[in-house]
Amino acid sequence: LSNLVANANRFAARRIEVHVAVAQSMATMAVADDGSGFPPGLLDQAFERFTVGNAARTRAEGGGTGIGLAIVKAIVEHHGGTVAATNGPSGGAIVAVSLPSVAGDDERALERSVDRSAERADQSGSTGHVITARISSP
Repeated sequence: LSNLVANANRFAARRIEVHVAVAQSMATMAVADDGSGFPPGLLDQAFERFTVGNAARTRAEGGGTGIGLAIVKAIVEHHGGTVAATNGPSGGAIVAVSLPSVAGDDERALERSVDRSAERADQSGSTGHVITARISSP
């Protein structure tokens, strides 16, 4: 979750939303931003190692190494989950992770995880983005 929020923080124009839901023994977390989204043709490769959205950006300009989403995918799949990337209907990127929930997962634990991720993203760049979180459970 921290990696997804950090990516959104890097590419958002102003707003980042984190949605977390637990239903039918699955926890789903989606991170959405209002940036330019994934470039055309990149969605199919977004989770491959060394894939970067804008190869012209240097690391100093906020460009990455292209391994973050590949690491997210490997960890999620190792734990029996799935991950998907898409562009939102009004622009921006959305990355959603679904993982089997563990007995004892509760709404407060999810809130703490989202809060920690938002704090880390803010500390890493203090961009002034508005990060909102919505947590729902049955």
